[in-house]
Amino acid sequence: MLRIATCQFPVSANIKRNCDFMVRQIEQSAQRGAKLVHFGECALSGYCGVDFKTWSGFNWDMLQTSFERIQSVAEQHQVWLVFGSSHRLTGEHLPHNSVYVVDSSGVLITRYDKRRCSIKDLNHYTPGTTPITFQVEGIMFGILVCLDYRFPELYREYMDMGVACALHSFHDARKQGSSLSSAIAQPTLQGHAGNTAMWISVANNSASYQSFSSLWIDPSGSAEARAKRHRADVIVNELDMAHHGAYITMVRSFRADARSGSIYAPKIAPDARSDNRTQF
Repeated sequence: MLRIATCQFPVSANIKRNCDFMVRQIEQSAQRGAKLVHFGECALSGYCGVDFKTWSGFNWDMLQTSFERIQSVAEQHQVWLVFGSSHRLTGEHLPHNSVYVVDSSGVLITRYDKRRCSIKDLNHYTPGTTPITFQVEGIMFGILVCLDYRFPELYREYMDMGVACALHSFHDARKQGSSLSSAIAQPTLQGHAGNTAMWISVANNSASYQSFSSLWIDPSGSAEARAKRHRADVIVNELDMAHHGAYITMVRSFRADARSGSIYAPKIAPDARSDNRTQF
């Protein structure tokens, strides 16, 4: 059983302020027994095009210093960190919109780059190309970012790779009021969880107006916990493979057989009434 903290706070262009929020929430999460702490999209850097307009004058040195501070806090509390930030590329190439994975000794072990960037994103970010997985205590995790949720094939891909839990980071906030994602994001994500028999940690920016609260969804598709809307908050939940593992195996096995048709082929028999579609 692994305890996972899903965190939200009002992400901004102020890197130091973002980092301070993250440090406090890592400490709170560790005190509540979490072994993995998950934050939203661009949590450390802020989101170009939303929190700040352009990369001109961006303080990459401050971002590096803040990242090193986060690494130290992970090591101090012996927790894994999964958090969004911007990843600088070389020359004139735009940065990636990324999610970093830091292990409980403070070592950066991998990075996911947002693959399904919006048209607006493409003015500020270079899209990624690669699914990323990692394991904590034998449990496999996959990473997704914001608009990725509109592409169910990405969840199917992770399911086929054996992922038990998707860590999905969002920055769906600073709105004028309710938006389309306010209505559809949570049920869409619940559908992905139920269809793939996968846990999903949904970490969103809590700046008002927040389109939807951060969530914890179980493999049946049930939303088991929600953070307080428009407020900094931490929810801690248990990923219990001993309790859900047999269910996940059964569901995925059945659906694989159903997709291939192998479970149905022996039951299909030629029949004239079956073939005739204009007869009642």
